[in-house]
Amino acid sequence: MKYCPYCKSPASLYLKSSDRNRLVSSETFAYFHCKGCGLVFIDPVPPNLDLYYAGGYQPIPKTIGELRTLASKEKYRLKPIMNKVGGDLLEIGPWIGIFSINAKDAGFKVDAIEMSPAASAFLRETVGIEVITTNKPADALAAPKKYDVIVMWHSLEHLPEPWAVLRAAANRLKSGGMLLIAIPNIASLQAKRLGNKWFHLDAPRHLFFWSPQDLARLVTEFGLHTVQLDTRDKLSQVLSCGAWEHYIYSGIRIPIVRGIAAKLFSPIANLLTQRRNRGAGLTAVFRAP
Repeated sequence: MKYCPYCKSPASLYLKSSDRNRLVSSETFAYFHCKGCGLVFIDPVPPNLDLYYAGGYQPIPKTIGELRTLASKEKYRLKPIMNKVGGDLLEIGPWIGIFSINAKDAGFKVDAIEMSPAASAFLRETVGIEVITTNKPADALAAPKKYDVIVMWHSLEHLPEPWAVLRAAANRLKSGGMLLIAIPNIASLQAKRLGNKWFHLDAPRHLFFWSPQDLARLVTEFGLHTVQLDTRDKLSQVLSCGAWEHYIYSGIRIPIVRGIAAKLFSPIANLLTQRRNRGAGLTAVFRAP
């Protein structure tokens, strides 16, 4: 019998998968579903998780101009927090800082917590933001500074104890401050249909998943109020189309047929994401009292 690492309730096997995205390992990884709080979690958490990140994500840009070019396509991510412009903002897990540079250019005073020394150096020296370099963000959040906004763009699912980070983040918000979280939506149509072939399962790098309602219930335990649970925003549509195209590409060997199939299916995938709670991603906003 497996038990939930957060609420200790019994958990049942959800699915098994392998590293289908990076092919770093041939191991099989098991995910379980908690019958109490709804958490979907990997068990066991692999030791030496950094080994599964071989190759990184985007390469670190050479200049701030190059970063701004990359970030220009993602300014829509600022929309949920634009009423806080000019305030203190902390991003947890920014990597190269695509969101951070957009926030800084919009008028926020930006700090960051990042585990990569190379990415931290780029953020500090080239982007010009304060960075704490650590793989223990909950400990870094013990500092007394408080923020108008704390954001976690697809970093929460990578953390070994995400609830500790959420609790600490809730304590670092100013009165009326906002916590913005984006994660893959385990309750999405795509996740249910594709199962262990779902691109955003990304075993074993993604350790934990919540449905929109389960994430909201968890965060409200730490004293915050739910403002937004959106699975139909632009980012969710981008994630959905990307994953469907990856699935199609992996199943069709002829390049021209892959391209035609992907172009034909993308509009249908976009329509499917418009149904409530069905999008591949979840963008959630919470507010401190």
